[in-house]
Amino acid sequence: MEKSKNPIVIGIIFITVIIIGAIVLVSLKSASPPVTSYNPDDKEKPKIEISEQSFDLGKMKVSETKNKDIVIKNTGTRPLSIFNVTTSCDCTFAETIIGGKTSPKFSMQQNKTWQGELPPDQSAILKITYQPSIMPIKGSVSRTVYFKTNDPNLSNTSIKFNAYVE
Repeated sequence: MEKSKNPIVIGIIFITVIIIGAIVLVSLKSASPPVTSYNPDDKEKPKIEISEQSFDLGKMKVSETKNKDIVIKNTGTRPLSIFNVTTSCDCTFAETIIGGKTSPKFSMQQNKTWQGELPPDQSAILKITYQPSIMPIKGSVSRTVYFKTNDPNLSNTSIKFNAYVE
């Protein structure tokens, strides 16, 4: 006597397989690209220099938008990777410009798929934009842009700024 297969069990198995497949695809798509890592005592390594790690945008109206360009230079002998760029607030944005190519705009939501590579003796621009109308707060404000690098001496980097919103 042949056993009949329960269509509900088959449906549950089918849906489970589809859900697992979707989870695997999403995790593969959102995975960070590989980054070459170095040790602090390596002779050949990237080395980041940042023109300013803090600044003041001064007084501004809540309806204004202000930008600040920060120069990032690789003074090392290996390519500098810049990745996991985020900000402390959705009213703050950061973009990198490397070799004339502009990255996506980053805010609080992390983009794990983007990675910029800065060759030795080259500079990039980190364009920071503050738009207080998105999160209207008046008075003294402090915000931060965060990013990671493969410089073994400065892998977690942050640039802080202040403004006074009227």
